[in-house]
Amino acid sequence: ELLSRATLFALLAQRLKRLGELAASSASNTDQQHPLLLVMTSKTNAEATRSYFRDAEYFALDPERVKFFDQATLPALDFVSGDAYDAAFPRVVMASGTEVAVAPDGNGGVYRALKDSGILAECRQQNVAYVHVLSVDNALSKPCDPVFLGYASLRKAAAASKTVTKRDPSEKVGVLARVDGKCGVVEYSELPKELAERRTPDGRLVFRAGNVCNHALSLEFLETAAAVPGQTTALSSWSFHAARKKVPRADPDALTDASAPAAPNAVKLEAFIFDAFALADDHLALEVDRDDDFAPVKNKDGADSPATAVHALLQRGAAWLRAAGAEVRGDCGVEVPAAIALDAADLLSRGGDTTSSEEGEAPLRGVVIDASTAPVLLTTSML
Repeated sequence: ELLSRATLFALLAQRLKRLGELAASSASNTDQQHPLLLVMTSKTNAEATRSYFRDAEYFALDPERVKFFDQATLPALDFVSGDAYDAAFPRVVMASGTEVAVAPDGNGGVYRALKDSGILAECRQQNVAYVHVLSVDNALSKPCDPVFLGYASLRKAAAASKTVTKRDPSEKVGVLARVDGKCGVVEYSELPKELAERRTPDGRLVFRAGNVCNHALSLEFLETAAAVPGQTTALSSWSFHAARKKVPRADPDALTDASAPAAPNAVKLEAFIFDAFALADDHLALEVDRDDDFAPVKNKDGADSPATAVHALLQRGAAWLRAAGAEVRGDCGVEVPAAIALDAADLLSRGGDTTSSEEGEAPLRGVVIDASTAPVLLTTSML
């Protein structure tokens, strides 16, 4: 864990708070409100998530600026025989003798959930231009990243996506690609092995723009996408993706209620947020540095685990300090709390007014941080 013991939710909220403070301090934004934080929950974690925020006193955010909304659910479907699944003759999984087993409808449910909750209309009333959609499991996420949202806004894009270069063909991330003439995402499980491994003459992957679920979506786009399912056939490609999952289910022979399975035993149907990208006439992609933007927590151990995410965050902090002129000794890394700096540029400003500095002068020159034997939690007194 981090030295600050901050959780993923805490990291996200603290960064959003610092961003709001920076915006409010701008002379041209004296009436600027802190950004809204919209948290989509599922049936299984809705109350726990709300309670967690209440217990943490919303991480010092204004509770009125934190909105929760629930995504819908879909029935879980049975395997017809062995690993086979016959989409023409699905059978629902029962959680009990009277209750159908259900599962969240995927992150693509965000469009309708925003509309049904009334939050989309509230965003319209507050003149929100873009909603920055990102996964909470990314320890390096930059909520409402000014560079990313500024890029989308300047280009008046309906949608924009951050991408990172895939590590290798087998990395479990989808790729941004042109699908039927429109920008879309092909999931890693749906990309043929031959295409996943195809390379350019200089050795780079052809399909390398990894999708990291980090999107800037205009309010107009969100409103259009929210109106599609069940109301219009304008989006012919809108469909569900089947994923084999572990679903607690009742045993019809033993007449018992649901029990936890040891292996995948059912099919969950999910809509993905990128299924609606075909609705966008103009979709931008911004390639970012993985080391600065993407450290997911997907597994308990090994790659993409809490340990690798913590390491990435500590190394990013050390890189920011070195860029500002500080000497960071060793390679154990430095945790830079968002209250001190939101990003490298914010940390540079800690050195004072750099506009009057001589060209090439580093504002934190002379600051020495010893991270040779253990990670360091940065405090203002160190600067």
